[in-house]
Amino acid sequence: MRFLRHLPNLLTAARLPAIFLITLWTYWAGPWASAALALFILAALTDIFDGWIARKLDAVTDFGRLMDALVDKIFILGLLVGLAAIDCLPVRQWGDGGQTLAVNGTTVLLTSFGVMLIIIREFLITGLRLVAAASGQVLEAEGLGKIKTFLQIIAIGHLIGLRAYETHWNLSAEWHQNWEVIIMVLFWLSVLITVVSGASYLIRHRRHLPGLAS
Repeated sequence: MRFLRHLPNLLTAARLPAIFLITLWTYWAGPWASAALALFILAALTDIFDGWIARKLDAVTDFGRLMDALVDKIFILGLLVGLAAIDCLPVRQWGDGGQTLAVNGTTVLLTSFGVMLIIIREFLITGLRLVAAASGQVLEAEGLGKIKTFLQIIAIGHLIGLRAYETHWNLSAEWHQNWEVIIMVLFWLSVLITVVSGASYLIRHRRHLPGLAS
């Protein structure tokens, strides 16, 4: 029973090593990319079930709340950085004589810029929450923040899925192009909401920022 009370935190912590496996397997491509997609889906589901299990077992703690939010950010940012780095490398399709997939430098540059915007936003908001916590106030997540997290997860899942299909399942050229468009729309929509929600959050809680408490 004591183990069960620690299960939510164990599920939360399990998402950390999953970052490295998902990134590595996605880079290896072929059937490994399919395994990366399966592991990503499993890791994303733990984000739902760790909180549900904690409430069912009456094991909700301040430490659990803090770690769940922190690990969520590390999980998403780690995968975004890892997958952006993979995009900079040429990909060889699985199997003998596989075709080398070209790298679009402009797309990589723009994607890296979007990832940097997301990282900057998360550090600013985390810093703001730490400042507020130092004065004994807890700043809760807002609706837009939850939407951007959902979009980021969906975009990452689609990106890993595309890698699996283009190197393992031999997706048709037409579907490949359509899927790339879907991924870019999801990604840049998540970047837009990330920036807007971050700016809104900073303005709403600017009283916690030195020199802007007015």
